[in-house]
Amino acid sequence: MKYPLLALIKLYQWTISPLLGPVCKYYPSCSHYGFTAIDRHGAIKGT
Repeated sequence: MKYPLLALIKLYQWTISPLLGPVCKYYPSCSHYGFTAIDRHGAIKGT
């Protein structure tokens, strides 16, 4: 379950995020934080 979620986040980062521009006011970006949390803690604890 972890890898499909990570793939969806990467797909978002590569396709949709460049079109929207910098909309997240946080550092690291919201999608980067979510990717790292899911990668480190798994799909259940990371979400």
